[in-house]
Amino acid sequence: MLQHLGLDTFSITSSSWDYVFSELKKAGGGYLIVQLKDGTYIYGIWGIKSFASSGKTTGGNDIFFEETYTDESFSKSNNSGVLINQGDILTIDVDPTRIKLNNTVEEVTTDE
Repeated sequence: MLQHLGLDTFSITSSSWDYVFSELKKAGGGYLIVQLKDGTYIYGIWGIKSFASSGKTTGGNDIFFEETYTDESFSKSNNSGVLINQGDILTIDVDPTRIKLNNTVEEVTTDE
């Protein structure tokens, strides 16, 4: 699945956090679903105006999404970004069926 997203399965990086966001940046961004520890879901674009810190000096990572959506369809924008501290995150799901190209959602199909 990572290769389908254009992500290498082998890389030398300091952490998987750094690797995933580096590869997303190379790919031009992507759609992510973040589940927080309190059960809340955040649906966001990680694109050119987004940022993921490595937290090497502070001991913690965070993510800034340039845009968030109301649900997993990514069809209705909240018209706002959001900053999320890694300590609040339970899971991050990179949606393999969608990629961000030229500010539009493109569906990706597979023959799996």
